[in-house]
Amino acid sequence: METTIVIPVKNEQKPLTMLLPQIREKHPDLTVVVADNGSTDDSTGVAKQFAHVVLDCGHYQGKPQIIKYFFSLIHYSNGQIIIFDGDGQHPVDAIERMLLEASSHPGRIIKGTRFSHINGYTVPQERMDLCRKSVCFIQEHRGVAFTDPQCGLMLIPAGMVKDFSGELQFDGPSWELELIMYLTAKGKGNLIHEMSIPPLYTDLLGEKQQKKYAQTSEAVAERNARIDRHLAFLQKCLHRW
Repeated sequence: METTIVIPVKNEQKPLTMLLPQIREKHPDLTVVVADNGSTDDSTGVAKQFAHVVLDCGHYQGKPQIIKYFFSLIHYSNGQIIIFDGDGQHPVDAIERMLLEASSHPGRIIKGTRFSHINGYTVPQERMDLCRKSVCFIQEHRGVAFTDPQCGLMLIPAGMVKDFSGELQFDGPSWELELIMYLTAKGKGNLIHEMSIPPLYTDLLGEKQQKKYAQTSEAVAERNARIDRHLAFLQKCLHRW
């Protein structure tokens, strides 16, 4: 089965230099697509060395809009698509496990979950709070329990993309939350199968991510504000469907 892995990036030059060679070495049969979202570093240059396709998406639009753009390019119903963050927080080893899970659960979305087994990793408290509050919101209003709704690591059967991509607006801080709210509203929450992966917050490679998850007062305040934005978006999705 043909598998395409799409990696949305913005200023991820450093992690890409490690991530892309590993993917090509361990999975030479995968088609690697890097979608650059307005990088000002050499992310595109690194991507051109290792990826099969590099999409220049112009000025910064945010990850959801990049995913929407990529989905608009899909014109096949066979195969599968893996969405993999380019900032170094998803382990490359998870790809093989995800492919195996897809074989065992055909026709379902395989979604990473980082908080099933912490195993000594340090996860910022605000990040755990965001996950917990999102989980509680979805369970309260949709009656479906997820472990890590925001995780960006996902495998999607290509034939399923056309079924939901035209329904989503991709207009919030997390397209993953929007997808979950849409599917659960349609009684299709069971199409998502969660797969545990380690939370690599202590191993992030990109300086942008290191700054994002720092323990400075500014970083903590931004993470708390992010919680408010995500909960407001969940409420918006609740009214939408």
